Amino acid sequence: MKDKIDTEEISQAAKYVPYLEIVFGTNYDVIPALVLTTAKDYFDFAAIGRSDSVLPVCSGDMLFNVFDEYLGFLSDGNQ
Repeated sequence: MKDKIDTEEISQAAKYVPYLEIVFGTNYDVIPALVLTTAKDYFDFAAIGRSDSVLPVCSGDMLFNVFDEYLGFLSDGNQ
C-alpha cells in the first residue's frame, strides 16, 4: 500500500521475470511492472538498478497504460 516508488521493490519486480519465464515457458512474454496501490493518476518508467533497463510504474487507475505500452491497443491504427 504505497504511493511512492521504492527502489527495492523495482528490483524485486524485475527479479521475478526469470522465474516466471521458467514456470510459463518461452511462449509467454513476461513484463514486470510496479503498481503503486495508493497512488492516483501516475504512469512512468523507473530505472532497474544501475542498468539501462526500465520498469513501468503506475497507479492502479493507470494500469491500462502498462498494457498499452506493450500491446498498443489504444493506438489509432495509423501507425
